[in-house]
Amino acid sequence: MNILDFIRRNSVIVLIAIAGVGTGLIVMDYAGNSSLFSRDYYFKVGDTNYSYEDYLNLGEGGSAGLSRMIYACDNMVRNAFDKNKNQKIDDDEAAAMEAWYESNADSPLVLSRAQLQMTLQLWSMAPTKRAETNVAITRAIIRREGEELGLRPSREQIDAYLHQLPCLMENGQFSEQRYNQLSGREADHSTSQERAFRELVADIITWNALCELHTGSLSTHPSTQMLITDVLFQNFSGKSVWLPASAVEAPAEPTEEQIKAFWELNKDNYKTDERRIVTVYTLTAKSGSMNNNVTSQVMMQVHESAGRGLETILQSNAESPENPPFSFSKETLPICTLGELPEALKLEVPVAGGGQATLGQLAFTSVKPGNAPTLADYEKALAAGNTEGLARMSQLCGPFSHEGKSIIMRVEAVEAPTVLSYEDAREKALTDLRKQNELDAITKAGNELRETLDKALAKGQGDAAFTMAHAMGGQVSDFGPCSLQSRSTLPTGYTMETLLSVPSNKVAEPQISEEGASLAIVTSRTVTDDDAYRTSRMIFSMQANSSLKQMLIRDWLLSAYQRYELKLSENASGRD
Repeated sequence: MNILDFIRRNSVIVLIAIAGVGTGLIVMDYAGNSSLFSRDYYFKVGDTNYSYEDYLNLGEGGSAGLSRMIYACDNMVRNAFDKNKNQKIDDDEAAAMEAWYESNADSPLVLSRAQLQMTLQLWSMAPTKRAETNVAITRAIIRREGEELGLRPSREQIDAYLHQLPCLMENGQFSEQRYNQLSGREADHSTSQERAFRELVADIITWNALCELHTGSLSTHPSTQMLITDVLFQNFSGKSVWLPASAVEAPAEPTEEQIKAFWELNKDNYKTDERRIVTVYTLTAKSGSMNNNVTSQVMMQVHESAGRGLETILQSNAESPENPPFSFSKETLPICTLGELPEALKLEVPVAGGGQATLGQLAFTSVKPGNAPTLADYEKALAAGNTEGLARMSQLCGPFSHEGKSIIMRVEAVEAPTVLSYEDAREKALTDLRKQNELDAITKAGNELRETLDKALAKGQGDAAFTMAHAMGGQVSDFGPCSLQSRSTLPTGYTMETLLSVPSNKVAEPQISEEGASLAIVTSRTVTDDDAYRTSRMIFSMQANSSLKQMLIRDWLLSAYQRYELKLSENASGRD
């Protein structure tokens, strides 16, 4: 089976069909009571021990590799619509790109991206709290199962997969240049990075084969598909009522006692911003891209030293004749908040899941406050010239890739937020209380209007109901026909999903905002059996089948943790 056949049979094009599936794998203890830390293994699958270096190669490398493939798909679309070639998408280009996605949901590129994204999500889901650890464990299981079942691909099969991968195509042909960029291959010879990339591709192919083996014939019943498609792809029309905030009686100005009581009740919302000191280490190869094996070796040595001596370890590796030549720089940045980052922390890098984040976002989210020294302890150690004595592995985040460089960060210190005094918080508390009172008044008026409309509609007095709404200050208008393909005509604040579930001639739950209250009543529904409907039904069938297959393959993974008696070291378990 070629890649596009597999993708078309298993991909998720939109999230409608899987919205109710849930995670299903909220970390259960299928890891056999995580063992205490052992120097013999980072995690263990069956009788095979996997070291921290294996974790870096399989987990960190696997997550990064899949993220690069997903990003390459996104980049192809972005570049196609970036008319100015300035690496920025303006509003017109974004609208054109969104329209393309909607009309090309079954294109090879979109399907490939969806399949890669789903693979990364499933590999990252369990059994620990760390996505990269989960990816490493899943890849170890995939290899074990693939070898036992004879599903490991040959070199020729890997090449065939890559030559059909849409993100490696240019004008319909396989692009050697794109392959070199994505795989890390340098010039005309293979590199360790390329070998790691091809190993990842081999695991993806094996995973696809395992999914096909365990879920290939699974599908939802045709009658179920038709019923759900009728619900999801109906056309409906109705009336909307907009009650502007100006039509609602304004609440009284809060008294001083009310402001203070509001602050007392919500004082945790009025704090100083958390501040952090971050050191950024940048590894730069003398030529080409930074070698992933060297970066992994550095991380392994730092892990063995419990997070201490990073600069010394970097210097030693940079001077080692056994490593490809590279240099590194170190920059400790001034203390900052997430909202006011220095330029060095505004750099965007790819992250697990296929997205991007700034270094600052990663520095503030990857390291928990309790895992780094307090600002007072750090300043004391700094004055004594011994900050390295405070260093722990839990302070590190990375490595991250950017333009061929590797970036490692260490959160040196965290200054925890403190509650502001009433005097310092009063103005913001007053503003928030005013907004809450205004919102409460709009909510009350919206609910009263809904009750009035529902009573009249229940008596079949539709025209009278809307006349009353107008008399209460509401602006009545028609909307529709609406469908999943024409969301723009929906009443303010409503989504298709909200109105699909509301019975006809009943007022939907009011949508409240600072501007006013929006109410909607669906008065007619139709389903047209045309080409668009039949196409939608076909797409939904693919989505529903994919959802079922995902649930089954998740169960298979859970059983694999038990069959192979998965064991985790304390570090791998990701426990707080």
